[in-house]
Amino acid sequence: MGDSCIDEALDSMPVVPLPEGFTSRVMAKVECPKIRFRLSFLDLALPAFFTLFAATIMGAAVWIYTTMDPLWPPRFILFLQLTWLEIRTFPHLSLLGFGFVLLFGLGVGLLGLVLWMVPLRLNRRDSAV
Repeated sequence: MGDSCIDEALDSMPVVPLPEGFTSRVMAKVECPKIRFRLSFLDLALPAFFTLFAATIMGAAVWIYTTMDPLWPPRFILFLQLTWLEIRTFPHLSLLGFGFVLLFGLGVGLLGLVLWMVPLRLNRRDSAV
């Protein structure tokens, strides 16, 4: 309600144009330091690291592909089928194993959450003093 009154009052006043050369005089008074472009250490280190990492991964993939057993796809498929058959045959064992995996994952997640929150809590306590 108050904003509309202010807008109406401002709209009712005439707008006077700026004097000649006002903008150029104001901009002449603004000091603008010349910034020199420089590369920092991270500008060079990060691309070098990611390039080396990608080259290492590709080299490892080529090495694994050349030394791999040519019959690994059918063996892997048979392994998955055997695992699925065991899960269907003994559902109580698979659920028991899944429960342990689930509890372990929840425990690790909870531990990670606590370790993440401890520094935040300490930082809040230090800044309050």
